[in-house]
Amino acid sequence: MGQLYQSINDCLRVLDTPMPEANTAHLGRATLEWLESLYERRGERAAEAEDKAERGDYWLWAEAEQYEEAAEDEAMRCMDTAFGRAVKHNSHALGFMPQIMEMTRKVRSAKCNWDGTE
Repeated sequence: MGQLYQSINDCLRVLDTPMPEANTAHLGRATLEWLESLYERRGERAAEAEDKAERGDYWLWAEAEQYEEAAEDEAMRCMDTAFGRAVKHNSHALGFMPQIMEMTRKVRSAKCNWDGTE
């Protein structure tokens, strides 16, 4: 997903024109769906971490999940950049921003606590 958002950002930067409104709306809807699925996955990951904590192979599983979570965080960073550029070129993109920002906040707050501290 990060590469997709990076590509969108690069296109907007090179073309230096707004995305068509229909594309902007589709991007907003698709982003919300992606963030919702990411939020759900992070909840599942946290529950799975509790279940696997006592297993001998926990750290092997945790290492793979931490890598995936880092990739998710990077994708969200690319998403932020792409939407920043989209809004710069087309104020209609702002219509999705409150929902996207709220869902992004929820996803970030659902990050797994790998070391057990708060």
